[in-house]
Amino acid sequence: MSSIKKSIFTTAIIIEIIFFIMLCIKNPFPNYIIYYIGLFKNLAFAILIFFIISVICYVFEHKKYNKNEGILDENLINPEFDFSLKDNDILYLSTILKQQYPERKEIILLIMQLINKKVINLSSHWDGKSYQYIIEKSANTTYKLNNIEDKIFDYLFKYSDKVNLISKVKEIYSYHNKNTLSLIKQFHTYIDDMKPIKASPLKLIYKILTVIISILCLFLGMCILLITTAIIDFDNSVKIITVFTLLALLCILVAFICTLILKKFNTTYQYNNDSYLWICKNLLFIVTCLIVSFLFPLPYIIQFFIIIIYVFTTLTIMLKYNNHISLSQADIIARNKLIALKNYFKYMDYLKDKEFGNIITYEECIMYGFLFNITIKINKEFDLLQKELYNIVKRESHLYLNLFKEDVL
Repeated sequence: MSSIKKSIFTTAIIIEIIFFIMLCIKNPFPNYIIYYIGLFKNLAFAILIFFIISVICYVFEHKKYNKNEGILDENLINPEFDFSLKDNDILYLSTILKQQYPERKEIILLIMQLINKKVINLSSHWDGKSYQYIIEKSANTTYKLNNIEDKIFDYLFKYSDKVNLISKVKEIYSYHNKNTLSLIKQFHTYIDDMKPIKASPLKLIYKILTVIISILCLFLGMCILLITTAIIDFDNSVKIITVFTLLALLCILVAFICTLILKKFNTTYQYNNDSYLWICKNLLFIVTCLIVSFLFPLPYIIQFFIIIIYVFTTLTIMLKYNNHISLSQADIIARNKLIALKNYFKYMDYLKDKEFGNIITYEECIMYGFLFNITIKINKEFDLLQKELYNIVKRESHLYLNLFKEDVL
């Protein structure tokens, strides 16, 4: 599967590059730019060299800190239910599975873990229109809460001992909820204490490269804009303001799209450690943007801004979002057990598997199903609960172009 994906990406990139070259031949630089092409070429080449150095450093980091993971192929792991997973904390399992810090989704996982531990009781009833799912404090429990679970428990039952689960999850996923953001920060601290998160040791190098590239880009940009504004005949100041305002808005739009897409690529790269696919996705994205630039007047100016925005967005990700969750051999074993469990849920026959009811509870099914982003068929009312929870997450994801929807590949 991985080799097929690489072949598809490679083919797409080759086709795009050929198409881009054809567009460049059809739309050559204006005569007034050709005179300065030597200066532009040298500056652009210097920027490219320094950017390639930063990419090489970034790939080197991944190979060093994620060397144990390899390229994960879930299809090679046989379905199996392992009882030892029950002893692990769900935040830990989620972190090693996705190699990402816990976020809003993990709050729901923790609630399900507390229900499974019988610290919280989950009940449902039909109100004539739909099922209502109620959680309440358990009067009889011997389970000792850890620090994070205690904070979740207090958050859930701050105002009442009985809460509507769906309403609470909607509240959790509200981006105006400061309590949720506070819980997520505490999740990150909890994971940091549980296992070492390796920050990039090359940040100083990235900062130096960013400064050098910034100076070169500033000089190149000023040259291009001065030459362009001197040659092009603007009728009045209003036209100048309009052109530069539209250009600024376009830059903001491209910067927004770049940030969304490149962060998504980076998140996937942290998970699968596949440098070739990461480079292919980046090339595919930037060449696509360059091709689209030919739809606008003065495409070479648009291309300059696209490349600069892409370069600085990538450098920002390298500086700000460059923490490695490096798995130990024990973590990799646990992750493979999780994948085996995921395959078990996907392929098992619930009606024929007589032991199923004896080894896992409904609440645990919902917890693992939500962790794996799959639906585990249990019974009507709990199937509907899974659907409700997924719909809440899905609605939030669509608000952000579905780029923040969490994937477990």
